[in-house]
Amino acid sequence: MSHNLNGRLFAETPLSIRVGSNKKLYYVHPKALSSSSSSALHARVTGPWMNCGDGEIDWTDFDEQTIDCVLNFLYTGDYQAGRITQRPGEQSQQRATEESEEIEKDKEIHASRQQLKEYELAYRSIHEPLSPIESCLDYHLPFEDSPVKAVTLCQETLYEDIPNELLLHAKVYLFAHRYLLDDLADLSLRYLQQALINLPKKQPDFPQQLADAVCLIYTETATSELQENPGRKLLSQFVALKYTGLYNDRLEKLLAEGGPFTIDVSRKLARRLMSSPLEERIQELSNSNESLRAELADKDRETKALTRELHNRAVWNNNLPVRAVFGQDRSR
Repeated sequence: MSHNLNGRLFAETPLSIRVGSNKKLYYVHPKALSSSSSSALHARVTGPWMNCGDGEIDWTDFDEQTIDCVLNFLYTGDYQAGRITQRPGEQSQQRATEESEEIEKDKEIHASRQQLKEYELAYRSIHEPLSPIESCLDYHLPFEDSPVKAVTLCQETLYEDIPNELLLHAKVYLFAHRYLLDDLADLSLRYLQQALINLPKKQPDFPQQLADAVCLIYTETATSELQENPGRKLLSQFVALKYTGLYNDRLEKLLAEGGPFTIDVSRKLARRLMSSPLEERIQELSNSNESLRAELADKDRETKALTRELHNRAVWNNNLPVRAVFGQDRSR
């Protein structure tokens, strides 16, 4: 899509776009906006609306950070959420080593997840359990068949920034949903999914940013009888799966308002209650995967330490003088 833009892009006269409550002026090439022929943006810059109004595009209902992510995607095919930083002391060489080690581990974890999916499919009925949040979306996770930066970014992001990250991804998803940018919608949901997976590690309750993301997606996106809105599904599934740990006054107030979100969460909680034995088994297998992953990491570190020790012993033996080895025999 957008990453196939060629050099002719820069011969175009940019369009003016007003962004955010401050109406900041952005300049964007028409070819970048029209890169997806199925999107509403394509119609805006190529159809009968091209010369409507004063020529400016009005995106003032989206903040600058959201539009920065959108434009990065339109030009490069990906985007990075703000406030990304590496953990203290992390070096690029170490990162490269860790990433290569993760490849082999992820293969085994992916096989285990496939086993989990087969287990779920075999027992699907009216009482079927909720799928783990990793399997909630119909397409693969970022680190599976078609890797993107989602996993790397979420690993680098400081945990206290994750609530802000998930709200930003929800805003990007809303933009993509409104303007029919399917690729961007899928990517933003992958980022949102990974942020939700990491969220409970340092965030035991229901953060305000998650409440804002729920309100945003449930208020501004629609669903149909034939197909469940994937953004709504992801958020309600996460709340239902983590309900006990997330519950606080903020979540209680949100549920008390009623509406589609309350209905979706209630239905999923009912499924949990009716299928708790099977769900516990799935959770047990998921926990086993995490334990196996940690054990593999420990074994890798132990193997590397032993390899270094053997290497150091070999170097030390090779550097000993001959008389130090045979001196006793010569003295006889």
